[in-house]
Amino acid sequence: MVLQRARAGRLCLALAALPLLSACRPATLASADREVYGGLDRRRSCVPEVAGSLDLDQAEGRARATRADALRAGAARHITLRQALQLAARASRDIRAEREEVYLRALDLSTVRHDFQAIPFASGGGALEAIDGSTSVRGDLDAGFSKVLERGGSIALTLASDFLDNLTGNPLGAAQSILALDLVLPLLRGSGLAARERLTQAERDVIYALRSYAFFQQRFAVDSASAFYRALEARDTWQNEERTYASLRGFEERQRAHGREGAGRIPEFQVEQTRQDTLRSDDRRQQARVSYEGALDDLKLLLGLPVLAAVEPDDADLEALARRGPVGPPYLEAQAQAEAARRRLDLRNARDQVADARRKAEVARDGLGSQLDLELGGDLTTPSTQPLDLAEASRRLSVGLRLDLPLDRTPERNLWRAALIQAVRAWRGLEALEDRVAVEVRSALRSLEEAARSHAIQLEGVRLAERRVESTRLLLEAGQAQTRDVLDAENDLVEARNALTSALVDHAVARLELERAVGTLRVDGEGGYSELPPLVAHTALPLSSPPPAWGPPLLPPQPPLPAPASRPPPPPAPPRAPPAPGPGAAPPRDAK
Repeated sequence: MVLQRARAGRLCLALAALPLLSACRPATLASADREVYGGLDRRRSCVPEVAGSLDLDQAEGRARATRADALRAGAARHITLRQALQLAARASRDIRAEREEVYLRALDLSTVRHDFQAIPFASGGGALEAIDGSTSVRGDLDAGFSKVLERGGSIALTLASDFLDNLTGNPLGAAQSILALDLVLPLLRGSGLAARERLTQAERDVIYALRSYAFFQQRFAVDSASAFYRALEARDTWQNEERTYASLRGFEERQRAHGREGAGRIPEFQVEQTRQDTLRSDDRRQQARVSYEGALDDLKLLLGLPVLAAVEPDDADLEALARRGPVGPPYLEAQAQAEAARRRLDLRNARDQVADARRKAEVARDGLGSQLDLELGGDLTTPSTQPLDLAEASRRLSVGLRLDLPLDRTPERNLWRAALIQAVRAWRGLEALEDRVAVEVRSALRSLEEAARSHAIQLEGVRLAERRVESTRLLLEAGQAQTRDVLDAENDLVEARNALTSALVDHAVARLELERAVGTLRVDGEGGYSELPPLVAHTALPLSSPPPAWGPPLLPPQPPLPAPASRPPPPPAPPRAPPAPGPGAAPPRDAK
């Protein structure tokens, strides 16, 4: 019977040690990556706008390979806009930095989640003691686990053992084990929402980071395309200046030849005028070449390519823009504003952060109340001569309440007041962001319309300038025009051509800026982009209700066609102190 009890006691101790064994996990970088990437994969359904992989190591490897390939290229490589965006998606330092921010937010969530898991601990020690000719070995061992509960409180299971064994002298041996379980449950202050606040905020921060990353991808695609088009514009300007310089050089040679023929048929001062304009054109073409090289270097830096890489933009994209010509805006201003309210990811973050601020105010107000904790405990203490015999162990159970009255809650009161101010600030920030988004949409629409008008004007200007150059040359040969007329026509022609290219590029960039401002620009995994069809032109979706005072632990998945979230109402004003008594009023009771 005694043997069976001893076996039962050993079995109980083994069962008590199982949580320790199951909680022991190797702390490696691979385990961190598995946890973080697994959590991000589960949450990407909430932010379908995120494009491409979030793997950091894979991104670094692709970036190094892309930069190395760009440097190994011999002759100049002409890349299209699509290829430039693909290179940026692989090599850009900015994209990698933003991707790392997403990983770090998910890593913070992993840390907070760990605080709510069963955390094992094990420690022990031993010592060799010699006292009055007697040598003994003394040791202790503490093991167990503790867990913070999401609804508040904590639970802890501890196994403690002490032993003493005399090696010489009186053969005395003693050992004792204690198995203890403690449970603390808050009944008032610190329970429920307040206990889970850190985990709730960490989970929502991951969603915010994913939205910010997707919003950055859209913005970066527009910036990259804009830099690409500006480099094409700079090269086209350089080529226009080169053509003008070649034309003026030929005109100057003919003028000098005509000046030598027929006893000064062309006056010398007109020949010098031609020479002077040729020199000016030479200076402009050199400046245009330098400007193009600077724009090309800026493009390489933005894409993440080595500046010494032989990469140039392909003229095919500019030719495609010229063939297509400017197109009108896809929707009116009212539609664009409604689309932005539905789709803009930074607006979604701002709306949810208002809910966060309100929830934090509720948590801070919870700290003003009384604290009442239910404490449950129990332990088993084995005899000193039978450390594994739980059947003979003494048992202790305890049930208690611990009360903390709110006699002084000055720090908590200040935190509550500060949280209310932060809630008002968050709502005010949302209001300001909505106004800035509206301004961005209006500005993008105006820029698009202005670029279209400018392109039409400059296109007609180029036609007129080309006819003017041709007619003035014919009139000059007929003796009905001056040299200055031809020179002015040549200068006006190159200015009109440059202005036409600038208007064409301005329109393309303005169209992308409008799509980004409205939120209808969708980026794919390789850095390319496409324009989403507008929602309001097809479907009338009802406005959603204002967000609750606090959101769920994890934001719900966004629908494919989300309805615009209306601006949440401003947080209620905090209670004010009673007004000061007027003249002749009785003083308060506690006034001295």
